Amino acid sequence: MQNNVAEEKLGSLLKFGSKLGLERMEVLMDMLGNPQDKINVVHVAGTNGKGSTCRFLSSILRESGYMTGLFTSPALTDFRERIEIDGELISEEDLNAVSQRVFENIEIMKRRGHDSPTEFEAVTAIAYTYFYEKRVDVAIMEVGLGGRGDSTNIVKNPMVCAITSIDFDHVDRLGSRLGEIAYEKAGIIKKNVPVVVNLIGEEARAVIEKVCETETARLVDISKEPIKIISSNLEGTIFELSKMPVRYKISMLGRYQAENAKTAIKICEILNEQNFNIRISREDMENGLEKAFNKGRFELCSKDPMVVIDGAHNAAGGRALAESVANYFPGEKILAIIGVLGDKDVESLIKNIADVADGFIVTEPDNDRRLSVEDLQRTVSKYGKYVMAEKIPKNAYVSAVRMVEQGEFDVVLVCGSLYLIGEIREMIL
Repeated sequence: MQNNVAEEKLGSLLKFGSKLGLERMEVLMDMLGNPQDKINVVHVAGTNGKGSTCRFLSSILRESGYMTGLFTSPALTDFRERIEIDGELISEEDLNAVSQRVFENIEIMKRRGHDSPTEFEAVTAIAYTYFYEKRVDVAIMEVGLGGRGDSTNIVKNPMVCAITSIDFDHVDRLGSRLGEIAYEKAGIIKKNVPVVVNLIGEEARAVIEKVCETETARLVDISKEPIKIISSNLEGTIFELSKMPVRYKISMLGRYQAENAKTAIKICEILNEQNFNIRISREDMENGLEKAFNKGRFELCSKDPMVVIDGAHNAAGGRALAESVANYFPGEKILAIIGVLGDKDVESLIKNIADVADGFIVTEPDNDRRLSVEDLQRTVSKYGKYVMAEKIPKNAYVSAVRMVEQGEFDVVLVCGSLYLIGEIREMIL
């Protein structure tokens, strides 16, 4: 089973769409021996920030000498980016072997009359199985969508759960009120398992408090613990937390990344407190945070011309991106290349980006759910900014670079769907 065959088989499951609910995963994982319940898991959900928090945490644990598995989504340029151990992508050989076992069991499931798992469910099963077979010390699992019905939530007893933020996204699936969204994300909370939450409002907090009370889970809300930014530039951000005079440096750009680092620090403190035989020193936290890197999140891909890519695709992400652009490029003329999926709150995203962008090139990500350039252009045009349409992302990027070279703009900002970010990143690097 070659790597492309493994991916082809996974691709064949895309026709089953994205279905929330654990019924299929319960059957599949039981057939595989429930490897998810035989490893140490940190489970991370959130509207924004969960991927970066997972990267910070992975880097810290590796710095502390622990073999660390990391499951994230989606991949930017290589499918194998979704599953890694100690910063190394799953090998083609291991992907082939584990995928074959998973698909053999999926075929048995179907013969027995069960519904087929979705693509994401199969990938999650591969990740849990791989991490168990490699005997990782800790597996960090990023929720794909929501929490309650997400396939990663098949784990019964994680060491720690975390919810990095709660804001509007996937409202068609998770609800149109913050309380409804919080309820879905709070589905990862397990009995007697501590849960760290950050960046939540009162409505969401009330929901999470109720779930924690029901599950006798300790709620650690760090939303109101202040962060003091010492400096923030294209070399990184230096910050302090209120409770201790320790300065941390992070290389991930964006002042908002300090919030994600704060969440990772708190998770580490809880791991130290619990009886898991895990000890993380303050020095390991400092070194791990500085070394952490997350592709496609306010990533400076080129300095000549100046090109930044960022996977902001919802209102909260757009706000954070606009703040970062204003911080790092004051007075510069910004040309935004943007392409989004049609199921996003495009209006709110564009509104935030329009606060800092002087012009737009609208394009289309390589995904069936993409919003057409015609529809996107109509939305952008409401804000009175220069806008042109280039359906093909490569052409959009070439046009943007030419306009910077001609002096019409100073910075190219690529944002929107991670499918677009990945495609353009591959052109640059």
